[in-house]
Amino acid sequence: MVKRGSFGGTERRAESYARQRQQHDAAAARRAEELQLQVARDLEAEGQRAAEAQSRLRTDALRRLRQLGKDLDRLRRDENALLTDRDELILQLRQLGSNWNSIAAAAGLSRQALSMRASKTQGRSR
Repeated sequence: MVKRGSFGGTERRAESYARQRQQHDAAAARRAEELQLQVARDLEAEGQRAAEAQSRLRTDALRRLRQLGKDLDRLRRDENALLTDRDELILQLRQLGSNWNSIAAAAGLSRQALSMRASKTQGRSR
């Protein structure tokens, strides 16, 4: 006698395993695709965060550069005002009869530098 039931059961079992493999493979493919999409989204978000960080750095650097320029302009104005005050004091001291040695010692400059500066200053004031 031929057992027909067992042959049919084997076939059904093989079909069932085949369906399970297909479902498993399809699920694995979906998971892989979802993972790729998530990685792509993460990379895009990372790129966007990097671009925003770079933009903030650029903005901060430009703001700092503008502030430094303003500070330098203010310091130049202050320096020029101080130099003008010093030049006027030197002229006053010279008019009061102070010699170049004492003025140079007080100013912390050489006599030659002071006399050159004084001659330039007198040339401008004439």
